[in-house]
Amino acid sequence: MSKVRIYEVAKELGMEHKALVALFQSLGFGDVRNHMSSVEPELVDRVRRHLEKQKTPSVVEERIRPTVVKRRAAPKPVVEASVPAAVASVPAVPVEVPSRSARVRARTRPPRRSRRRIRCRRATRRSRSPAAAAAATAGN
Repeated sequence: MSKVRIYEVAKELGMEHKALVALFQSLGFGDVRNHMSSVEPELVDRVRRHLEKQKTPSVVEERIRPTVVKRRAAPKPVVEASVPAAVASVPAVPVEVPSRSARVRARTRPPRRSRRRIRCRRATRRSRSPAAAAAATAGN
């Protein structure tokens, strides 16, 4: 039989290829490294059985007689979204939100020097020759 690529198996199973690669690696198939790895159909069957086993609900068995066993799906636990009494009795404390002008003042930075001023200073520094710069500093 021919080998099958991981991304093809992921498409058939309706899951992401990264999750399928991780599943292959967790089951001990170290030769699977990415979605382009090819695997034998037997390995794909093992992974399918593993996934089906995970999807089946747990079963509760109840012996009625020595020869009769009653099986049914285990009830799912019901999660109640009630608030505990201790939390419900605490009064809500209002939170003071700063005004918009206070937030704007907190965000403002000191004014920056304009780019034009910086460029003008650079231009004047470059235009001076070393002798002229020395004469300008000596005159001060």
